[in-house]
Amino acid sequence: MENAVIIAKILGPLFLVVGAGILFNPKTFQDMMGEFVRNPALRYLGGVFALAFGLIIIQYYNVWRIRLTLIVTLMGWISFLKGAVLIILPGPMIKLVEFYERSTLLLRVHSIIAIVLGLVLYAIGYIL
Repeated sequence: MENAVIIAKILGPLFLVVGAGILFNPKTFQDMMGEFVRNPALRYLGGVFALAFGLIIIQYYNVWRIRLTLIVTLMGWISFLKGAVLIILPGPMIKLVEFYERSTLLLRVHSIIAIVLGLVLYAIGYIL
């Protein structure tokens, strides 16, 4: 089985569940993210996990061809960059999370994007 399909089978349901969780519980998510940015140990661990997750994806699927599986490559690089920023320059990420804490509308839009992305990845992994 192609690595992109395996990764999509993991990321699709993950994005669906997380997106739905944010959509139906925005206040809980905002509170959790507030705690996350105020705790340096959590920020660092989050950065390490995002960096490792991104590196795993990049290692197993780093193909820059224009087709649906490009989403998998992009998710790997986004995760890698997010992890690197959290570890090296946490300040910008803290400001972004503080903005999300104040904007429920933006959080809802983000959750809908996550759900749509989850559906696309699910389709890549299980349907196409």
